[in-house]
This record gives sequence, structure tokens and C-alpha cells, in this order.
Amino acid sequence: TIPSGFRPSVEAHMTLNGNVSNSVNAWAVLHLATDGTIRLTNAFKGNHVWTGTVTYLTTDPFPSE
Repeated sequence: TIPSGFRPSVEAHMTLNGNVSNSVNAWAVLHLATDGTIRLTNAFKGNHVWTGTVTYLTTDPFPSE
């Protein structure tokens, strides 16, 4: 789960590319929910190096530690 202080204020979707050797041959989506849960949508099997990036805003108070 996403720790308090870093959760999105609205659900965010992170698109992932699955790399094998020198090619991208798989795609997936991480669903980042406001309660901190993370779900994965993926129809591909096998070993991949997954890469992606997402930017979102949070309204959580900044953690003190």
C-alpha cells in the first residue's frame, strides 16, 4: 500500500511497459487508489522488467518522520 502522506487525492493510473531483452512486448496498469491500495491490470505472463512513471497530487498531511 501507499503510506499515509503520499496517497493520491484522486485515483491515479500508472502505465507500465514490460521489457524483455531489447524490446517492449507487454503492457500493464497500476491503479493507485486514494485509500492507499494498489491494483494491477495485466494480461501478460513471463519475466519482464517493468518501467513507468506517474505524477499526482496529494492532500495528505506530510509525514512527521
